[in-house]
Amino acid sequence: MLCDKLNIEPIIKIKKGSTTKSKSSPLRRKCVIEFQKLGYEKWSKDKQYGLRWPATEGIFSAVKRIFGEELRCRKKKNMYKEAKRKFWAYNKLLELNLT
Repeated sequence: MLCDKLNIEPIIKIKKGSTTKSKSSPLRRKCVIEFQKLGYEKWSKDKQYGLRWPATEGIFSAVKRIFGEELRCRKKKNMYKEAKRKFWAYNKLLELNLT
């Protein structure tokens, strides 16, 4: 798994009804057991869940709200360019205080 190779601890909120009978990922089973044992409040404090979202999710949400979620380009290379242009335009709007 890539997270293991890069020594990254995944922090994904587990749903309430999640099962510990994961056949494909022992790490997922471990995460579900830990989440169920600690409860959401303690788990979120221990993992610092949600601290990094305001800086990124707010920007993504604003860009999608202004320019839409869809990309018209079909080639992956052009999709990257189109998304880059949307973020460039959003930054220009911020400079002009039009958002």
